[in-house]
Amino acid sequence: MYIYSTTRVEDDKYYPKNHGEATRWLQQSRNDLENAEWSLKSGSPFNAHACFQSHQVVEKCLKGMLFYSSGIYGQLLGSHEVVELACKVREETGELDDQNLKLVRQVATYYLSTRYPNRQRDNIIPAKAFNKNEAETAVEAASSVLKLAEEYCLQEY
Repeated sequence: MYIYSTTRVEDDKYYPKNHGEATRWLQQSRNDLENAEWSLKSGSPFNAHACFQSHQVVEKCLKGMLFYSSGIYGQLLGSHEVVELACKVREETGELDDQNLKLVRQVATYYLSTRYPNRQRDNIIPAKAFNKNEAETAVEAASSVLKLAEEYCLQEY
C-alpha cells in the first residue's frame, strides 16, 4: 500500500546564498508586477488576477531576498505563505519594518482566494469577488515590496 506523503525530498534541501538566483527571482517579480498592472488596467473581471499576481510579486521578492542574504530551505522555497517568508526575511536581513510587513499582509490571502470558487462565500466566483480598490491596493503593495527588494538585492556587493 502506498501512503501519500506531503514531504518532498526537496523540502530538506538547502539552497545556499546566490546573488544570481536572487536576481532571477526579482526579474520574474518585475514581470509579474507588469502582469498585475495590466490586469488592473483591464478592469473587472480581472481584479482577481491583479490581486493574485500581486501576491506572486511579493512571494518572489521575499524568496529573492532570502537567496541574496542567506539562502533558503526547500520547504520555505515551496511555500506560498508570504507572511512566513516575510518573517524569515526580517529575521535574516532586518529589512522588513512593520510598514513593509503590513504591505505583505495586504496580499497574504490572495494565493487561493483569487483562483478557487470554494474560497469564496455566497456562491460567488473569484472573478466577481474582488473590486478595483482591492486590486489597486494589492498592486501598490506589490510595487512597494518590489522596490524594497530591488534596493536590497541589487546593491553593490
